[in-house]
Amino acid sequence: MLCLLEWRDGRIVCSRCSETCRHITEADLAAVGGDLSKIRRVCGTAARAADIEQARAAMEATRAAAAPIVAAPSLFKRIKNFAPALITHARHGFPKCTQEQMDARHAICRACPGGFYIRDIENPNLGICGHKDCGCSAGREERFLNKLGWADQACPIGAWPAAEGM
Repeated sequence: MLCLLEWRDGRIVCSRCSETCRHITEADLAAVGGDLSKIRRVCGTAARAADIEQARAAMEATRAAAAPIVAAPSLFKRIKNFAPALITHARHGFPKCTQEQMDARHAICRACPGGFYIRDIENPNLGICGHKDCGCSAGREERFLNKLGWADQACPIGAWPAAEGM
């Protein structure tokens, strides 16, 4: 959008954006025969609109580049993934990790290199693995359904291995 220039109080001013055109010289005026409508200048209103549009485009690009939102596998998929792990765990005699090993595994899960860890908003010590081949509860507490405490289990993306000797 171009400015609509007019003379106002001895100055050349845009009637749209009210900016004074200080850069227009007497030589510019002489070149157009004093006709202000022949002077081409991008209006400040358009420039502000372009800035807003550019900011909006940058925000959309940032949003598109952001990490995808990870959802936990469905309950059916989680049970389907858990059953073979439970059978393997029983076959090995239900080996447990020490609290230190669980804490180390939990720290790795919380900083998941694949971005699959879904934090519990109410309890920062709990979460769920959002990987399609897992979906297990990931917490520091020693519980039966917590595969972080099972020495014979490993992370599905290889972030932490089964305990030594398994």
